Amino acid sequence: QILLYIIFFKFILFKNLNYFYLFFFIIFSPPLLLLLERGNNDLIIFFILYLSIIFKNYLSGILFGISISLKIFPIVLLPFFLLFNNFNKKFIFGFLAMTPLVYWALINIQTSINNTDVVASFGASFGLYSLSMFTIKFFQEIYNSELFNISLFYLNALFFSLFLILSLIFYKVFEDNLNSILNNLEKNEKDIKIFILLTILTLSVFFAFSNYAYRLIFLLLPLLILFKTLKNIDSLSFIKKNIFLFLSSIPFLSPWLVLSFNETAKNHHIWVLFSLITFLSFILYFCLVICFLRNKIKAMLNKRD
Repeated sequence: QILLYIIFFKFILFKNLNYFYLFFFIIFSPPLLLLLERGNNDLIIFFILYLSIIFKNYLSGILFGISISLKIFPIVLLPFFLLFNNFNKKFIFGFLAMTPLVYWALINIQTSINNTDVVASFGASFGLYSLSMFTIKFFQEIYNSELFNISLFYLNALFFSLFLILSLIFYKVFEDNLNSILNNLEKNEKDIKIFILLTILTLSVFFAFSNYAYRLIFLLLPLLILFKTLKNIDSLSFIKKNIFLFLSSIPFLSPWLVLSFNETAKNHHIWVLFSLITFLSFILYFCLVICFLRNKIKAMLNKRD
């Protein structure tokens, strides 16, 4: 897995020499080094999904079915795959060939859930569950208060509502800029497809689970694509461009910061804040996806008229 990762991203690095050092610190950032160290199969799923996205034949559907059989959460992408492939028959037949594997994964989903820490931690992890855990621990450990010793369900609902409110505000403030970014992304069919599908997947696990930081592997290509796109948009002001760059990259780059020089706690505190950092960053990605889907729906309705 490590060799495959290095070879794959070596080509990306040397195709983007102008951003070599920044891309290097993103590609080999602490969350992704954690993935390589643990050998988690999310990396294999990432490569399978990537190949499924760039192919346009039976193999695309077959690979997509295999990715679902390994971990069930890629199934959320099925309607979006169909949309991007214009309900391509080859993709559908390829996927149908893998339905026994998909069915096997579905009937064993309860076993997978029972053997998975859905609310594993609040440190070095992201997701609404992680942010809820962080909030509870913050008041318990820092203020010795039991004020937030309440059900995770209510905290998740609170943070989900807060996420939607902040996203709505962000969308209204930057709507023109979001459309400008998407217009540039759509100039490259492969880039927009990779960006939207892998971003939707990352947002889905963000809303549903507590995820260890290495699951950001699915957001890596969207970030690199977004970074190149932002650099090529002259209509964006310097300040706005850097706001977008900061928000999009901070989940990968923030763990490089050392907030404690105590040898036993070095780099620990930034990991504690990781769920909060990703919460804020994902507002940008969420708004881009919503803007894209809104534009697609409007285009479909206009065609009918």
